[in-house]
Amino acid sequence: MSGGAVRGTRVVSTGTDEHPAWIARRGEPNADDHAPEATQRLTPHSSLLFPRSYKGAQGLAEDVRYYGQWMRDEAEKRIGHLYPKVEITADIVNARPDLKPYAGRKLTVIAWLWARTVKSPNPAFAQVDVPLVSPFMLSTKAGKEAYVEPVIENGGYRFTVKVG
Repeated sequence: MSGGAVRGTRVVSTGTDEHPAWIARRGEPNADDHAPEATQRLTPHSSLLFPRSYKGAQGLAEDVRYYGQWMRDEAEKRIGHLYPKVEITADIVNARPDLKPYAGRKLTVIAWLWARTVKSPNPAFAQVDVPLVSPFMLSTKAGKEAYVEPVIENGGYRFTVKVG
């Protein structure tokens, strides 16, 4: 069976559906005993996947942090405009005292609730789009309860987040 992610390598079955490196990791005497040919052909590929330049877990952790930040920055550049930040105003702090440390700052929204809407069945409000939402709970964890409260105003809806 040929092919593989790295040019010049071949993927060969070890007969156990396990990579020889994982067999060796378990402490078996010699992973090569399971499929010596597969081990010889997969070793260069494994070396590319698990570079030897890492100095223990610290080097790997630094790379994960670096590339994680890079991915976050790229996502912000490409789609950040679709997710506006929320400025914590004095009015918001009055309604939610737990946000006082963030007053005056613009915060990134970490979760969005999407809902389908339908026109109101009430003829007096036929022009109003009504969100179809069943649970208004955001968190039911003890001590961290949070929910959204619908507020009807100006012929429409808006939602506020309540805690407790």
